[in-house]
This record gives sequence, structure tokens and C-alpha cells, in this order.
Amino acid sequence: MTSLATTLQVIQSRNIVHRDIQPNNVCVLETSEGLQTTLINFGFANDIKEIKSVATVQNTVKSSLPDMSTTVMNVNGTSYIVDAKDFAYMCETLARCCSLRLPEKLKIWIENVRALNPEERMGISELVNILEKLQEKEPSPSPAVLHGEVDLTYQPTIKSPSCQRENIHQDSPKKDGKRKREDESENTMTIKSKKRRDDDDNEGDQKNENET
Repeated sequence: MTSLATTLQVIQSRNIVHRDIQPNNVCVLETSEGLQTTLINFGFANDIKEIKSVATVQNTVKSSLPDMSTTVMNVNGTSYIVDAKDFAYMCETLARCCSLRLPEKLKIWIENVRALNPEERMGISELVNILEKLQEKEPSPSPAVLHGEVDLTYQPTIKSPSCQRENIHQDSPKKDGKRKREDESENTMTIKSKKRRDDDDNEGDQKNENET
């Protein structure tokens, strides 16, 4: 997002407004130096000077961002604020889809960029400053996180198969009691069987003596 905001700032400094900021027109490339954002499809782009003249004729000077002109009364019409509003909409949509909370300063910028009074609106330059400060706090964020208030340090504990096998053989107190009763029953049966064999042997010996 910081890269995209910087791109908007650069094209505005060259008197160009894109007027069609949307996910389909934003390309993100992962490079060795980080994420590189490219803004494409300038089919609806306009020259700021041309839009200013149209805005003056139509008397729509109250629909612009402060960083589009040196004075508030000299800014152009609705087209000036479209890029910033589209950017704000992208931030909100991405945060909603990913169930994230936007940072408070970014939320304030989004609200101000839609203010009716042009003197209250923040421009793209303020947006760049906000995102850069957020990036300093989180130097290695995921691009989908938008530097939001999300715990990226959580890692679930995954047990190895050996641990799972050990856990299977670990007996609970309930199972221990049941197994103890089974062992006692087996011991009792063994004693009875042994006693029965001894009795049979004694009877056999006594019978042999009588026959003799």
C-alpha cells in the first residue's frame, strides 16, 4: 500500500490523475528488494490542468484534495478526489475481506478524504507519511495485512507423530483403574488355574500310591 500511495503521489506531481484505481489495475511483483507495485491502465487518466479549467467553468471547486493545487479555491472538481477515494475503498475492502482492523491513523485519513469541506481533507502526501510510519513499526508485514493490528507472531503447536504415539499410550486415571482391575482379575484366574493343576497332580499321585 505504501508503494501504491507513493505511485499516486508521483503521477500527481506530474499533473496526472488516474481516475480508475482498482485492484485490477494494480500489479504487485515480489522482488529481492521487497514488493514492487505498478499502476497500469491509464485509459481514464486526465491532465490536471485540463480538469481545472473544466472545474472552474462548472463551479465544482469544492470536490478536491488539498495537495492537488496551491490554494483550495483553485483545485479542480470531482476527478481530483477520485483516486484518493478509490484508494480508501480498496483499504476498507481488503481489511473487511481479511477480517482485519485498520490502524487508527489510516481510518482517520479515510474519513477525512471524504469530508465535505475541502479544507478538512487530507491528501496523498499525508497518506504516504502515515503508511511509512506504520511500516517503520512493522518492517516485514504481509501485503494483505495493511500494517493492521493483527498478531502475526502466533504459530500453532504441531505435535510430531512420535509425540502423538506417546500420548496414545499415556493412560488416564480412569483407564489406569480399569486396567488395574483387569490385571487383578487375570492374576486371580492364574492362581485358580495353578491351584487346580496342583490339586489334579495330588490326586494323580495319591491314585498311583493306592494302586501300588
